[in-house]
Amino acid sequence: MSARREGRLTLPALCRALACGALSSLELTRRCLGRLERLEPTVGAFLTLDAPGALAAAAASDRRRQAGAPLHPLDGVPYAVKDNLCTRGLRTTCASRMLENYIPPYDADAVARLRGAGCVLLGKLNMDEFSFGSTTMTSALGVTRNPLDPARVPGGSSGGAAAAVAAGELPFAVGSDTGGSVRQPAAFCGVTGFKPAAGRISRYGLVAFAPSLDCVGVLANTAADAARVYALLAQPLPAQELLPADDSGAGLSGVRVAVPPQGWGPPLSDAVGRALDRGADCLRRAGALLCTADCLPPPETALLSYVALSTAEAASDLARFDGIRFGGPARDPSALPDPAEVRGDCFGPEVKRRILLGTALLSGEFRARCYQPACLVREAVRDGFARLFGEAELLLTPTVPGGAPRADVPLSPREAGQMDLYTVPASLAGLPALSVPFGRDENAMPLGLQLVAPPGREALLFRAGAILEAAGGWLPEEVGNE
Repeated sequence: MSARREGRLTLPALCRALACGALSSLELTRRCLGRLERLEPTVGAFLTLDAPGALAAAAASDRRRQAGAPLHPLDGVPYAVKDNLCTRGLRTTCASRMLENYIPPYDADAVARLRGAGCVLLGKLNMDEFSFGSTTMTSALGVTRNPLDPARVPGGSSGGAAAAVAAGELPFAVGSDTGGSVRQPAAFCGVTGFKPAAGRISRYGLVAFAPSLDCVGVLANTAADAARVYALLAQPLPAQELLPADDSGAGLSGVRVAVPPQGWGPPLSDAVGRALDRGADCLRRAGALLCTADCLPPPETALLSYVALSTAEAASDLARFDGIRFGGPARDPSALPDPAEVRGDCFGPEVKRRILLGTALLSGEFRARCYQPACLVREAVRDGFARLFGEAELLLTPTVPGGAPRADVPLSPREAGQMDLYTVPASLAGLPALSVPFGRDENAMPLGLQLVAPPGREALLFRAGAILEAAGGWLPEEVGNE
């Protein structure tokens, strides 16, 4: 696998080509659809493909550009969204038999903003069922493979989005991140994943997993690309907070970057340890001042808190899917379904496991013994980050403990949970976090480094991410080099 990512195009290159007429949206969309036709039998990133709708949107974009009235610099650029974001007139399944035939009457806010900018929606991307998983192997509607090695998983739960971008099927995708569901698959597939601060991108139209943790996130080829999409999706913010990474080329002179001390988490593998050391040295050479992050609770403690909080919220949210109010297969409208039968038939094993665990954590003595202490741990994590960012401006950690595991080796719930070990703390604290590809494991699969910042320092986050990407050699192709 080459470090240069064959077939992937950066958003600045695409925008320039579209603006000058060197490339039309129809040509670009047909190129993406052709690549999809070739690669999808192996990758399986898409659950629903809307080729007619995409071609019609592309033709409309070309007409606007010919009239000199594009809606946005990204007008005409294709994309796709994770299948837990509602899309008007296009089915939204959450990769579950429970919603296999559901067609929303409205768009999620993120989708509406992209449509309003003239972006071309190609379809809906595979995921772990209701976002419950770390591999995209719990999907009830299909299997997604890692395009860098089809014998390995793409990560999850936004595995379809990461795989589609990594395969060069589209320039960017929109997913969701609860405890690492954008950043972890981005690391496994060698792309960039961004989770915003809590509340910066509207969750309207996102089918909930754990509402206090859920965020709409971006998967793209570079930190600069992720910044451009974030600027379009975010709630109104001061302009300086949304500067693309490549427009702020001041280096990192004097920026204080914290690195976890030895013993903060489990011992790092040789490959992950080398990547972290190289990444820290790369930021130091860019002018950053390194310090030790010694005020954060252990990531294992944060992970336990996340498991308790997320499963409790998930069990509560999923109560609505009873075959009467929402969900269930097509049925005789004159017959009242049995909720227990519908839920037993339509939920997969992982969903059932989390419903049972979350219901137990909210009941009786377990609420006092498990759920309430988990809430206190979340506060401790937030306090730890507040102290950290009183002394530093960025935190650098691994994104994942290792490379993508093989698809034919089942993971225990504990092993699957460990994949989110380093991503969960930022989720509990509601902080923006960026994963960039950096380094490889012993199987030559990509690893990721994660940068975390306080809210309002997104421009710095993207700038540091771009510096790591350049040092790591993960550079996409330009237009014409495919």
